[in-house]
Amino acid sequence: MKLSMVLCSLALLFQSSAFAVVESTTIVYQDGQKTFEGFLVQPDSITKEQMPAILMVHNWMGVSEETHYQAKRIAKLGFIVFGADVYGQGVRPTNAQEAGVQASIY
Repeated sequence: MKLSMVLCSLALLFQSSAFAVVESTTIVYQDGQKTFEGFLVQPDSITKEQMPAILMVHNWMGVSEETHYQAKRIAKLGFIVFGADVYGQGVRPTNAQEAGVQASIY
């Protein structure tokens, strides 16, 4: 009983220190002639202090809802997350065969 109360107290402590709301912004960038579309997710209440940042690279299926979900989950912990796009703007494989073609380019 005491252990479960301690664990619940710790969970509440860590939960209260997390950021409840995050902001997401699409970032379009270029490398040579190719255009990419990544995204930046950050806690909504960023202070002037430096915050740690993470570069997130999607799995072989490209930028997806799961990529955005994981970036938001990490940002709620107090990190700035940049989700890079390595396939190119608008290139989103819909199956394993298409993903294999895109992944083999790099």
